[in-house]
Formats: sequence, structure tokens, C-alpha cells
Amino acid sequence: MYASTSTQQSIPCKPFFWFPNTELPISVIAIPGFSTYGDPIAPGHHYIIATGDTPEIEIKKQVWEIQAADAGLIKIYGCQQPISNLVSAGFRFEELLDQIIDYSLDSDKWLSIYRSSDLTPESTHAIAQLAISLLPETEKLLELESLRQRAKIPAKTWEKIIDTITNNETINTSGKTQLSGKSIVNVDNAQLSTGVLTIENLDETQIQAIVNAVNAILQENRVDFIESSKLDHLYRNNRQFVSQKVFNDIVAGCRVRYNEVLPEDELRLKSLMDYNQALINWDEVLPTSLARDLKHDADVLNIDPVMLWQPLLSAVSSLAGGFKLDEYGGIPAVNWTCTVLPSGGGKTRADSLILSPLRQLQMSANADYQEEIKEYKRALTEYEKSEDSQAQEPEKPALRKYLFEVATIQSVLKRLSEQENQGSLWARDEIKGLFSSLNQFSGNETEAIELLLKLWDNKETFIDRVDIENSYSIANPGLGITGGIQNDIFRKVFKDANDGNGMQARFLFAVPKQRQKKYIEGDCRLSDRLPLLYGWLDNLNPELVKLAPDAQKYFASLVNTIGEQIEQVSHTGIRTWMNKLDTHILRIALALHLIECFYSPSSTDIKTLSLGTLKRAVVFGQYYRSAFHILQEKVTPNDDIASILLQIYDSAVQKHPSGITARDVYRESRIIQARAKAAGREASAYVADLFEKMSELGYGEVVRIGRSVRFIANQNLDFSKPLEDVDNVDNSPELPPDEDIDCQQGCCQSPIVNVDNQIITVIDSNTECQCGQKVLEIEAGQSLEAGQSLEVGQSLEAGQSLEVGQSLEAGLPPVEGF
Repeated sequence: MYASTSTQQSIPCKPFFWFPNTELPISVIAIPGFSTYGDPIAPGHHYIIATGDTPEIEIKKQVWEIQAADAGLIKIYGCQQPISNLVSAGFRFEELLDQIIDYSLDSDKWLSIYRSSDLTPESTHAIAQLAISLLPETEKLLELESLRQRAKIPAKTWEKIIDTITNNETINTSGKTQLSGKSIVNVDNAQLSTGVLTIENLDETQIQAIVNAVNAILQENRVDFIESSKLDHLYRNNRQFVSQKVFNDIVAGCRVRYNEVLPEDELRLKSLMDYNQALINWDEVLPTSLARDLKHDADVLNIDPVMLWQPLLSAVSSLAGGFKLDEYGGIPAVNWTCTVLPSGGGKTRADSLILSPLRQLQMSANADYQEEIKEYKRALTEYEKSEDSQAQEPEKPALRKYLFEVATIQSVLKRLSEQENQGSLWARDEIKGLFSSLNQFSGNETEAIELLLKLWDNKETFIDRVDIENSYSIANPGLGITGGIQNDIFRKVFKDANDGNGMQARFLFAVPKQRQKKYIEGDCRLSDRLPLLYGWLDNLNPELVKLAPDAQKYFASLVNTIGEQIEQVSHTGIRTWMNKLDTHILRIALALHLIECFYSPSSTDIKTLSLGTLKRAVVFGQYYRSAFHILQEKVTPNDDIASILLQIYDSAVQKHPSGITARDVYRESRIIQARAKAAGREASAYVADLFEKMSELGYGEVVRIGRSVRFIANQNLDFSKPLEDVDNVDNSPELPPDEDIDCQQGCCQSPIVNVDNQIITVIDSNTECQCGQKVLEIEAGQSLEAGQSLEVGQSLEAGQSLEVGQSLEAGLPPVEGF
């Protein structure tokens, strides 16, 4: 026996120390327990000495032989020089044993180091022979696949190599397995046999071995009959270890993860995710004071700011009345907006804030009308009593109609005919109610829809009755519409997904981001600010607004860009909407232009729409385009896999922040159930496979608790793109609420600086605005570069503040950014 040490006394079994060669001092070789590779194997603790030049195959051969003999613990000690050098250097025998025992690694850890290293074809072939001879079937599959990957051998070539090695084996009469060439080792076949593997007794490593082999076949992208043949061959070679059902489940699962979501589907999903994450940077598209108030009130109401913008856009447009933009024969100040979100999302609170000033105007108009009608009736009575043939019959007063809520299309048309050059707004909390009222009395929904469609175009309308006195015409049917709708009833209202009559295309749809319900204390600011804006708009004289020359040029390029994008869209409904996108942008631009004229009257020409304003409208156009794309994916039955994954992600974010289960996904979706059946998977397993794919793509993580599988969406996806194509940025500090409106009628809150890289227009220091504020002016046509000094000694850099409420930013990008 060897010399006893404290370390050795703690070892319960007899240790054996295996060396790679016989070049050892005679005194070491003579000690019992020190062996060289090839000696008989006895039970005990086996320590294999691996020097720097020991081949991988020698170590694996010794480990696998000991494992096959079930001879006990296996550890490996690595040293950079031959063990004989340590002996020659004067190491005591006991010290050498302690060193080996204390610093040896488990064989599994040691062998795993080789998995990242490359192999020569010769070494690969030799180790493969060894693995086929010594390893159990599942471990053999893992080792062979690892060898193939390390040697970078194609799967087809590798299969031929393995077949050649396997066919060269011979079985002798004693039941020992030998190679026809040089014998490596004799192993009893009984040690290689196991029972048929099932889900219950397959461990993760064994499953992964089969999965790797299946994936290797699927990744070859062969024609179906060749692929099926190879999979069948794989099963037949392993059917003593894997049942047919388990193998079929593995193949089906691999197909879903590998074939169900193709690269083009991943790209489309990324595009849809981009659309789904679309947001508006309010500071860049609205005057500073309005943007600040809008965001503040949205936070107080705990809603997405776009829910306030939707009714505000329609309200501003309706008050603009007879304003038109001199494009396409006259673009009217008409915008129809619709907010799509579930019930209880805060739509009523948003509408109440924005529309309350209009309701007050309507109440005041109603009161005035009552007085006017009394005076009219008195004058009419006097006229009828008068015998003066020269007297003129008094004119019946008309009710100023700011707001419609519950109304029929016939009553709306009649009231519009009385408005002359003024517009009105039809606001319904639920758009469904508006459409339900269209055929309330006529019974002809088609005719009512056609009449409504015509109002969006703002064309003259003639209503003829049998009685000529009851016939009338509408010279300027400026009717805005705003309202909301729930996702699940969207298709009940907009029934035709292809939008044959163009009703969908006339609406600007917003899909707000929902916020967690909570109480927030505070007062809304817009309730005090909007009456000033609405009153100013209501008293304006209508104008025909023209695009500035540079804006005209930009718009021409924009139309061409939109045209190119339409050709890339296959969805008929989206194509129809996109065909009106350029018109939508002009209508939004006109509303923005009037808002900017209110907030910066001295720096904005009401008769000319600037390039900066048009580009801010383009930002809104980008948002509405994204929202409409996403809306169609969510409300239209679609078996497109990218749409399905988007809906899973969206549902996980909106409804299941703690994790959405497979059951949550498939129980209400016949499309997913059908896809699962076609893929040969149970619905729950199919959805779990999709969860894994989404996790792989970075959209969340999969959590398994027992048999429950949950997908937790990553809510911090950063798909937003910087909106650098606007020039309305204000870097000034926020003013207290009581300092926001300084001028008479609140018309001059924060001057806007328009920069287009060619002509810079800034307000002059020798000029006073209506509130007497001193400002700075540079003549039109003068160019300033970053850092250029002005006469007042002030140096301008991109984004540097000039004064409170003014800033200068870098230029505007080309249309291609759209």
C-alpha cells in the first residue's frame, strides 16, 4: 500500500492513480495503486494524471472505461509537466498524493473544457469510434453531436462517417464489442442497454441529445421526403430508447421553434413592434405651453396624452370653420378622430376636459337663441299686423351649433345648413352610437353613410324634399367627429375590413397606452386655458392658407414617398387608409398652424403654413399610420404568425403583467388552436413553443412553475426612433401656471423659433409683441451656423436657449425619414 497521510485517511475507498505513460521512476511504478493506462480496473477512487501533452482521446478512453466498469469516483489532475519531473525535483511522496487529491476536478467538469476547442478530422474520427464503442446511447448522441460541431463537419457528411464506423463493428461470440481495426476496448453489450425512454425517465441531458440531432436535420432545409426519411432513420436507430410519441413530440416542438417563425416573420414582427411602441414627443410638436399643459393634465387624469389630443384636434378644426388650405382644390379644416381602448380606460374623463368649454359655448348659444327667437316672434307679430306693404318680414334667427351629441343625420344636416361659414363638432363617447343613429328613422343605412362620407370632403350638399320649402342646401358642411370605441366591437362598426366605402380611411385612430389605475391628486390646467383658444378661433375670419414654397416642395416629395410605401402594402384596408394619409397630414397641419398662430401671433403669418408646421404634422401622420397598422392586426382575424406573436405580447403587457399562461392565449383563439393542430402539437404545448421563440427574440422571458408555463413580457423594449424632423423645441424652464399666459386673450405664451437650415426667422429685439416683450430679429434669408455670434454678442449653438420660450435646434431631415 501507499504511505498513509491525513488526506488519504479520509478517503473511504482505495485510490488508484493513473498515469499517461510509463516514463516514471522505478520507485514510483513499484508502489501499489500507481497504474498506467491499460491496466486492469478495480473498484476505488480513480485519479487520472493529465499532463500538458496528454491527448484528449487518452483521457476520454480512461474515463469512459472506468465509467463502463462502474468502478467508482473519477477525478482528473492536470499539470503542465510530466509527473516524473516533480519526483525528480524532490517532492515527497506524501506531498505529491496530497497535491493530486486536493486539486483534482470531477471528470465531467474536466471533459466539458474540450467542448469549445476545435478538432482535426483524424482526432474526431478516433474519438467517435471510441464513443460508439463505450458510451450509452443517449450520451453517445451528445458526444457525437459535440464532435461534429467542433470539427465543423456538415450533418450529411457526418452521417456517412458514423454509418461507416458503425458498419465496421463486428460482434464476437462472447458478446464483446470489438472494432474490425485496432481494438480499443472490450465492453459487455449488457452494460449499454437501457429501457425505453419516456417523458418520465428522460433527464434534460438525454432530451437535449435527441433535440440537437432533430434540429441538425431540420436546419438542412431538405425537401420534405428527404427530411422525413432522415428523421425516420434517426428514430429507428434510437427506438429502443425513445418511444414514438416522445420522438414525435420532439420533432413537432423543434418544427414550431425552427419553421413556424421564419426570418421574414421576425422582420415583420419587429416592424409591428416598432409600430406598437409608437409615441409622440409632445414637446417637439406642440407649442411649449400647450405641450406642458397637455402632459400635466394627462398625468392628473392618469391617461395617455393622446387621449386629450384626439378630441382637441377635432374641436380646433371644427371651430376653424371656413379655413381651407390651398392644396388639392381646397383642404378643409375637418378632422375625424377615434380613440380605441377598452371600457374604463379614461376616455370619458379626457373628453369631458376638452369638450367642456365647447359645451359652455353651446349653452351660451342656446340662451342667446332663446332671446333671439322671442324677439323674432315679437317682430313677426308686428309685421303681420302691419299694413305697410314696404315692410320686410323679419328673418328667423339660426342657432349657432358648436356641438352635436345625440342626433340623427337629418338633424345634423339641417343644423349645418344654418351655420354659414362656421363649423360644428359631433362628439359621441361611443362612436358606435353615432353609427347606430344613422338609420334610426330612414331605415336606409347606406344612404346615411353616403351622406356622412360626403361631409368629410366638405363639399356643397343639396337636400331636396317634395315640399320645396323644406328643401335646403349646405354651403360649408364643416363637421368634425370625435369619439371612442372598444377593440372588441370595432369590427361591428367598421364591418368591412377592406374598407370598400372608405369610412375607416377618413378617421384618425389612436391606440393609447394604458396606465395602471391609481388616484392622482391635482387640478387640470386646460380647463382654464382652452376657453381662450376656443374663443379666439370662433372669432377668426376664415382665410385661404397657402403652403410656404419650401413646404410645398417638401410636400411634393412626401406624397411620392407615401406612394412608394402604399405599393409595399398588401392589406387592402391599410392601402385605402394610406391613400388618404397625405390629405390627413394637410388637415392636421392646418389645425397645428392655427394653434401656433394663437400661441405665437407675432411670429406666425396666419395666411402661410410653414415648413416646420408641416413637418410637425408629419410626426402626427407617422403616429396615426403606426396606430392604424396595429389596430388592423388586433381587430381583424389573422392567422399571420407575426400578428399572433404581437397579440400575445400586447396581451401580456396590458392584461397579464405578472405573466400570461398558455391557456390565457389559446382558449379564446380558434386561429391558434387550428395552427397547433396543423403543427401536430397540443394547443398548450404549441403556445409554450411560441413563448420560447419570443424569449429567444428578446421580447420577454419564460417562467416554468410545475406544469404551468408563463410568458412575462419585457415592458422596456426600446424601439422608439428619435423624432428629429421637427423644429419646435423649447428649452426654457417651466413657468409657474400663473405666468403662462401674459398677453391679452392669452395669445402670446411662448414664441416658436422656426429653423429650416436655409432661412432662420427669429423675432427682433427692437420689436415688441402685443405684451411688450423685447425680442430679437434676424432678417429673412440670413443664415446662421452653430456658434456664430449675433450683434447683441450672443452666441448660438444647436439647441441653445435664446431667451425664455425660444430655442434654436439643428435642421430638418429629408422626407426619407418618413
